[in-house]
Amino acid sequence: MRDTHTAGASLEAGLRTLASLELLPIAQRQLAEEAADKLAGSGLYVAVIGEFNRGKTTLINALLGAELLPTGVLPVTAVPALVRFGMRPRVVVRLLDGSEEASDIAGLHGYLTEQENPGNRKGVREAIIEFPAAVLESGLIFVDTPGTGSVHLHNTQAAIDFLPRVDVALLVLSVDAPLSDSEARLLGDVARTAARIAVCLNKVDRLTPSETREAVEFVRARVAEPCSTSDVTVFAVSARGGGGDTGLGALTAWLKTDVAAAQTNLSEERGVRVATTLLSLVDATLQLEAAAAAKPARDAVAARTAFAAAQATLAVAVDEESALLLAACRRATDTVIEPRAHELREALPPRLIAATDAAWSDQTAAAAGSWRREVGEALIAAMRGPVDRHTARVQQLATRFVAEVGQAYGVILPTGFDVSPRVNVDAVRVDLADDPGALAMGLRQVRARVPGGVGRRWRERARKQRAVEDSDRLAGRLRYAALQSVDRTARAWIREAERSSRGLSEALAGAVARAELAAERHEATIADSSDVRARVESVRHSLRGG
Repeated sequence: MRDTHTAGASLEAGLRTLASLELLPIAQRQLAEEAADKLAGSGLYVAVIGEFNRGKTTLINALLGAELLPTGVLPVTAVPALVRFGMRPRVVVRLLDGSEEASDIAGLHGYLTEQENPGNRKGVREAIIEFPAAVLESGLIFVDTPGTGSVHLHNTQAAIDFLPRVDVALLVLSVDAPLSDSEARLLGDVARTAARIAVCLNKVDRLTPSETREAVEFVRARVAEPCSTSDVTVFAVSARGGGGDTGLGALTAWLKTDVAAAQTNLSEERGVRVATTLLSLVDATLQLEAAAAAKPARDAVAARTAFAAAQATLAVAVDEESALLLAACRRATDTVIEPRAHELREALPPRLIAATDAAWSDQTAAAAGSWRREVGEALIAAMRGPVDRHTARVQQLATRFVAEVGQAYGVILPTGFDVSPRVNVDAVRVDLADDPGALAMGLRQVRARVPGGVGRRWRERARKQRAVEDSDRLAGRLRYAALQSVDRTARAWIREAERSSRGLSEALAGAVARAELAAERHEATIADSSDVRARVESVRHSLRGG
């Protein structure tokens, strides 16, 4: 049986080797460095994930025993917050440009919340918070992620971007609607990278003990498929208390014992996953660099021309796929939004006419809420097929690109790395900026007091006319909001596809450029370095259990 400490040290060294190689994209090098730090005992990321308004931040505060992180009924958390143990409360804010800013607990709202940092205009990558909570002493680091499914698309994207860094995932559900389809897909996404997963069914103080047991069993059965295992722990909790057993004790005990005790193993599992992914990309770049360096001068130009052609073909093909996706999304709006907008124009006037004057705006608001939910669900269903095809096609294009590059340089490059974009179809939300009730003109403008039958008939005609006008106005606003949402989300997906394909293209282009530069200077390339190859092989050796 191999020595666990030695194996962990070997894997850590291998990850740091990967993180030091300039041939890897910077984002991948950061993943390797972070995984190595965890093996060195820097902590284990316990990420609290889920849709907005599920009580994620409230749960973290309850586990910490302090109202540390900002909460609210609206989508609050805009960027990830990492809480680790420290003898004194301290805050360091890491910005997207690589710089850091010191803050204090009172200043967290200014960085973390959507209200004070809308659209993350301050360019915050994450906030690192040190706090003297007993549950963190073993090295656990709680991560409060933005809620998915929010009307703020960038919040969802920030949460998705953090998924590859998660060691232990706590998916927070609500008894109001336990495990929607979008939450099941989120669980499936994080299950591909996280070493351990648990589910927290929150707000159980609203249920009786028998209802709680029934809900827990329902959730346990539902999470088995996306997690690809039936062995998922489900905790019934009440983050806000509410009397009786809140379930927080059992969750805390699990974190302190099962998770904390297995921290070394979990860190190693995480390190293995990261290393396995990066080794494929390293192999491709090393092989390509060696092949490019070995090309005779007369052949190097032809190979470079073929490489450039493959790059251009990839870029054009991704652009075409993006255009196809955008067109498919717009076709979906034609089949989903237009008919339902027409239905609203037809169905709402009779309901308004039958309502009392005081209930007029309430009827309008209720119709708008129902329309937004139904259309949002229908859009997600209509676009799932086009988006899945788009994602698969981008992966195919990248695989073909790697094969063409290898052919140009006479080498078979590995293709065992995933460059498909992370596309979240459930980010589509119909967001109406106006108060639907306030859009209704209604009877507030019908002030005539003509007596008798003439007055009654006049008022009836006025009510019908106002009902039609209000319905048409509301349908128009909702239609426009839905079209804007689809277009905005589709363009975000397109940017993600372009980013992922461009990253692969640039990584291989860097290998070719290094080889050509070395040839011009008559120097050895990285691919020729036996030291680098030996260190990379040590990573592979540790993964095989050596």
